[in-house]
Amino acid sequence: MEVVLSEKAQLQEELVRIQEERRQLQRDMDQLRRQVQDGQTLNCDLERQLTELRAVHTVAADDWRQFQKDLQMAVRVANEYRSEAEADAQRLRQDVALLRDRENGLQTELDRVRKGSPTSPSFVKARVQALERPLERPLVPANELRPALKKALPRLECSTDTDDAKLACIGRRSSGEDPLSTIAKQFGGSRRNALLKWCQQRTHNYQGISITNFSSSWNDGLALCALMHSFLPDLVPYEALRQQNDKRANFATAFKAAESVGIPATLDVNLMVSTERPDWNSVMAYVTAIFKHLES
Repeated sequence: MEVVLSEKAQLQEELVRIQEERRQLQRDMDQLRRQVQDGQTLNCDLERQLTELRAVHTVAADDWRQFQKDLQMAVRVANEYRSEAEADAQRLRQDVALLRDRENGLQTELDRVRKGSPTSPSFVKARVQALERPLERPLVPANELRPALKKALPRLECSTDTDDAKLACIGRRSSGEDPLSTIAKQFGGSRRNALLKWCQQRTHNYQGISITNFSSSWNDGLALCALMHSFLPDLVPYEALRQQNDKRANFATAFKAAESVGIPATLDVNLMVSTERPDWNSVMAYVTAIFKHLES
């Protein structure tokens, strides 16, 4: 009987120990589950951040590739203008040299006549005919010589080695002095980045506006409304448009305000509202028109 009681006591002790181990294992499993959940949450956050970084990198890479293409095109255009200017300058130098030769010939004949040198009529006639003989190609008329030089000199200035200077020369040729060069000097960097900083400066107090590029930052029309409101607050009810959240209404209001001061609407509303990343060249061209009309 005593042996049975002893074994029973041992079994009870063993049962208590096993139950304690079971509870400890349960606590360990609960802790591991929490760690797994935390790990899954952290993994989801990291995947979301990675997706956002990839999107930002894609946008930056697209902008950089487009900028390189635009820069290469600008350099090619600048080189073409330089070649044309050099050809014009060479032609002008040849014309000037030919005119000087004729002038020297006339002066020589005049000196000979003044000195009373014997000259046969046939010789004089031959010299006159030689001097009156037309050029192989027509000379630039005197009244066109100065404008031609003025046209050639700015082109020759584009022989500078810096790409920004070439871009500035192209801008001056297309529409006189490029107004974007002013803000490029003010903000530093390229004209595109300077125009972007100007937009950020004009709209920094507007709620819901964050302009970081000339594409996705403008796809809902609200940035255009903020920009136009900064100049024409009576024509753009910005707060009402922001709360309404209607892309078409935003673009219609901004275009109407711009057209009231002579800025034509060059953007396609259907295309702007249907794509997440509109063509940045078109958007930048329209913003440039706003800058030229209202700021410069």
